[in-house]
Amino acid sequence: MQHIQFEPSQFTILVVEDNATNMRLLIEILLDDGYQVEAAVNGLEALEIAAQIRPDLILLDVMMPGLNGYEVYQKLQDNPQTEEIPVIFITAIAQVADKIKAFELGAIDYITKPFNIREVMVRLKGHLIRRSQHKYLEEKIMTLEQALSNHQKN
Repeated sequence: MQHIQFEPSQFTILVVEDNATNMRLLIEILLDDGYQVEAAVNGLEALEIAAQIRPDLILLDVMMPGLNGYEVYQKLQDNPQTEEIPVIFITAIAQVADKIKAFELGAIDYITKPFNIREVMVRLKGHLIRRSQHKYLEEKIMTLEQALSNHQKN
């Protein structure tokens, strides 16, 4: 597979966190690494922003007032505009049953608080690289299908 150049500035991350301290920390570190960052403090705001900007990845807290992270994730999946956005849950809930629930819903990762910033950034980068590779392969498939279709017409 072709090596994909990784440039953080090409990616937009939506941080959904109701705790102001955690929100500031995540935003600061993402910005320092060069990512574009959007933020939401609750589930409804997250759904609106996700539909508008279609971020490359969402860091989603589970325990929030109003809609919890699982409910937000379900609504993201129910919307054709947002169903493909990868989600990493970040939460203080460390129970295995909750992790299993998140993965069964379709989350790509689950990070427990207190989190190690370096670990979060390495995981995030890995998921973004895989997403870029997936997009690259989808584009190649479309190009090949178009070429095949054109060839069959001639």
